Amino acid sequence: ATCCAPAPRSRAAPPFPAGAAVFCAAGRDEALYQHQVRSQREKQTGADQGVAMSAHVSLGAREEEEEEDSAEAKAREELRSMENLVASLQDIRADWKVRVAAMQTLVGRFEILGPSSPSHIIDLISAFCKHLAVQVRDLRSAVVREACDSIERMGVLHPKLAALAADELFESLLKLTYVTKEAIRLPAERCLAALAAKSLPPACTLPLLLRGATDVHPRARAFVLRALADILTAQTKGDLA
Repeated sequence: ATCCAPAPRSRAAPPFPAGAAVFCAAGRDEALYQHQVRSQREKQTGADQGVAMSAHVSLGAREEEEEEDSAEAKAREELRSMENLVASLQDIRADWKVRVAAMQTLVGRFEILGPSSPSHIIDLISAFCKHLAVQVRDLRSAVVREACDSIERMGVLHPKLAALAADELFESLLKLTYVTKEAIRLPAERCLAALAAKSLPPACTLPLLLRGATDVHPRARAFVLRALADILTAQTKGDLA
């Protein structure tokens, strides 16, 4: 009886509601839409970042150009300033305080630039050295003292350029060796001695000193003889060494 009993009937799965399929399709569409939105946002963000980066680079390049233009303008202004200062020393008509300040400023700037200066600065220095020979002719001791100090410093910094102006410098300075006013004579003698013994080569200074040995003033001749003795002594020591 047991083996002949009918097998239990399996319960059929309930039918899938039609609305659920619509819901799933809508979910897929929403997910796709959100993915597209995220992709679009990411693209837009990347584009915005690219634009920002490009703008930043462009701004940096523009700022760099502006800095270069500013530096060039400053250099041109600096050059004009030095040219005006050098021009003020070509005679002794300007106020003495202005000329003293000009010499101090120019020597300071030339020393900052150093021996390896560009050609347009070299031209200025050459003119400056020649104008210093004019300034030592001033009767005011403050001007002469400053001019002598400038000559010594330029002789150390640019001996070749000082040598080009040696004729004018020696002629003007030698005349001051027989001035009775010590505030003028002593700086001139110190300056001449420095040029003759340290800054300028003997080939430049010896002919100038020998010419000064024929000066009519005894003090000038005495100074020349001392300077010649110093040069010969230094040369002898150098040869012996």
